[in-house]
Amino acid sequence: MLKDVICKLDYSNFEEIALVIFSLCFFAICWQTWRLTSDASSRFGSIPIDDLVPAVQNVRVTQSAISVTQSAISVTQSVTTVTQSATTDKVSQFVQKEAGE
Repeated sequence: MLKDVICKLDYSNFEEIALVIFSLCFFAICWQTWRLTSDASSRFGSIPIDDLVPAVQNVRVTQSAISVTQSAISVTQSVTTVTQSATTDKVSQFVQKEAGE
């Protein structure tokens, strides 16, 4: 049944629809390009071609990342210490309560 449906489809209609959609998109892109102001064109033209970043800037970024990571580690250690002390207090309270009963 599925094979009969597929055989009856006329693929030339799909090809024509795809060609029309492609043509519309192409002309829309061209039209928008022609409508650009000179200011917008110059801003697009000032985008650098390569992604190379100067080495000095890389070092600063790396040092900043290291300091942020160290701060995060110290905060994590502080939270762990507080959690451990709170857990120890709860356990000791539980043990004292159980021993008292």
